[in-house]
Amino acid sequence: MDAGWSENVGASAGLAPPLDATRRDRVRLDMVTVRDTPQGPSNHAAPVAGRVRFGRFEFDRASLELKEAGSAVHLRQQPARVLGMLLASPGSIVTREELRTEVWGNDTLIDFDQGLNYCVKEIRAALGDNAGSPFYVETLPKRGYRWIGPVEPVVPPERGTAPTEKARPPRARRAIALAGVAALLALGVGLVAGAELVRRRPEPPPTWQRVTFRRGSVSGARFAPGGEIAYTAAWDGEPFKLYAVQPGAPEARLVTAESTVLASISTRGEALSLLGPPTNELVRSPLAGGAGKVLSNGVFSADATLDGSRLVVVRGPGDGTGVRVESPIGTVLGRFINPGAIRISPDGRQIALIDHPILGDDAGVVRLYGPGESRRTFPTRWSSLEGLAWSPGGKEILITGAREGADTSLWAVSAETGAERLLLSAGGRLVIRDVAPDGRILLERVTQRPQVFFGSESGGTCELTWLDASSAEDIAPDGRHVLLAESGNGGGKDYSVYLRTTDCRPPVRIGSGRAFSLTPDGKAALAAPLVGDDHIDLLPIGAGATQRVAVPGIVSYLWAKLRPDGRLLFSGSAAERPPRTWLAEPGHDPVPLTPEFMVVRRDLLSPDGHTLVAACPARRFCLYPVGTPGKPVQAVGLDQAIPLSWDTAGTGLLVGERTATGMDILRLDPHTGRRALVRRLTPTDPTGTTGISRVYVTPDGNAWAYSVARRLSELYVVRNLRL
Repeated sequence: MDAGWSENVGASAGLAPPLDATRRDRVRLDMVTVRDTPQGPSNHAAPVAGRVRFGRFEFDRASLELKEAGSAVHLRQQPARVLGMLLASPGSIVTREELRTEVWGNDTLIDFDQGLNYCVKEIRAALGDNAGSPFYVETLPKRGYRWIGPVEPVVPPERGTAPTEKARPPRARRAIALAGVAALLALGVGLVAGAELVRRRPEPPPTWQRVTFRRGSVSGARFAPGGEIAYTAAWDGEPFKLYAVQPGAPEARLVTAESTVLASISTRGEALSLLGPPTNELVRSPLAGGAGKVLSNGVFSADATLDGSRLVVVRGPGDGTGVRVESPIGTVLGRFINPGAIRISPDGRQIALIDHPILGDDAGVVRLYGPGESRRTFPTRWSSLEGLAWSPGGKEILITGAREGADTSLWAVSAETGAERLLLSAGGRLVIRDVAPDGRILLERVTQRPQVFFGSESGGTCELTWLDASSAEDIAPDGRHVLLAESGNGGGKDYSVYLRTTDCRPPVRIGSGRAFSLTPDGKAALAAPLVGDDHIDLLPIGAGATQRVAVPGIVSYLWAKLRPDGRLLFSGSAAERPPRTWLAEPGHDPVPLTPEFMVVRRDLLSPDGHTLVAACPARRFCLYPVGTPGKPVQAVGLDQAIPLSWDTAGTGLLVGERTATGMDILRLDPHTGRRALVRRLTPTDPTGTTGISRVYVTPDGNAWAYSVARRLSELYVVRNLRL
């Protein structure tokens, strides 16, 4: 751990130097009092009266009060006034000059740029927003800010007093009163009768009809013509295959034995399916069986309208431009880090997409693409989000998500307002797969158990799983400790970071956030908060306070590792830019090592610090020179393998290559492609596993840790939900 990266060192870490007491008091004073009035400059326009709502928040533009789910949220006066200006013009740019004039005044003495940046940062912290992937406040560098989230009035502004009613004579008033009493009596009788009818005719409860009965995992399912249900599943440790079944029948027919994942079914009985790596081809084929036609490659998910007239794909073309949404193929709608399910509305005019901003995490938001340039992001950030479909009328988007933890419920989200309503909760994990025109819902009920295993050359083995969503994030060079992340119900809404010894003793919780890596001396771990991830936390393993790492110009971090020489290797984003891989040393600006969208999530910088292994265009890996001039060259022998670590000598790589039952660990020379098997990792029970992931190996190859996600599915048709 290098103290040079601590926030305590101020300017030496690339941070703004601390203010002296006199200047700090002046800034604090000017943030609440400027010339002419204690509330603001004399030319400040009066705020618009009334309250507005966005997501779980309400803001009163007159009193500058912010509430979340009815509870007050602390926001200082100056940030509240900035928020009020943004909310007054949703979708429009509010320039920095307008904010200076209206909120601070032209003659204020404070450092305006620093003051405004602090205000926006405080607003984002209060709303749980993120500068790198904004949901509410978008930064337009050197221009200003724009409110991009939905907003609606709660109490409309007062438009003056209602006209006074002309006085009526006593007899007229008495007649009106008697008529009012009679009307109230009639209304009461009607309400009682209506309540009795409602009591006698309750809504039928939801019914569940089971569709699948074997042991394994479902990856896709759709209602098909002729009353059939088509789905892809991996039963009893086999690859994913396409099946079709009539509800009520215990046996399904095998459509194709080829490893595939179902994406969509048309009314003509044609299936869109995704083949696996390395091509990731999108294929259209008859559900009745027969040869298919390849439509595109590099596709991760897709959907089509029922008549097949419109197609949307999530695709990584391998040209260095990242993962993107295209509709039609070749027309880019947007670029993302880790997009999830995608669906076209019944009328074919809108596309709903799940976006997971953090690699390897299923937390996410729902984004909506409308006609033309229309773009919307719904405000709720779900801690776990999987599965998406449209209601039959296309007015609501149905999702399965969790506000906290990993137990998801079925929700309906208004495509117009973003209003949410709970449809079904079953005390576990649900995944929506499809909705029929008559309102039937195809729902997957999931039991999943992520597990972490350790092994060593000496024969020591241990299951390191702790709570309900454990994952391995790093291993110490001597193989004695493994860094664990807990992102489920047990880990809490902010996630938890644990350190566990490989002799199977209970782990130690060392902090909150997304776990990244261990420091070279093993005395701390690097992590980032889920909200406000514009810095990295150094979590001490033993006694000591958490220290903060901040690199100039970086607004969001995907992963980071502190190197033995004190430099920080990390993947992250500068303001309004896609992520890439960087290297920074204390007191200096970060140096980009890769093109945009090319990121690493483990320490793949050679021991001498001169070569980085990272992704490059055409879905390959390259050797990037560091600190010396030159262009990246393609690594030889990494076509189907995943780089895990450099070996002890720093001349070869330890790589992982997936097999039908697990993963092979190989030693590879990236210049010649020469390779040798080190060991073979195989889960003891492969049924329901989605493969080995997050493999960490010591540089000598003598100890290793890896994660296994075990997922067991049951598919149901659910009826009588109020859509």
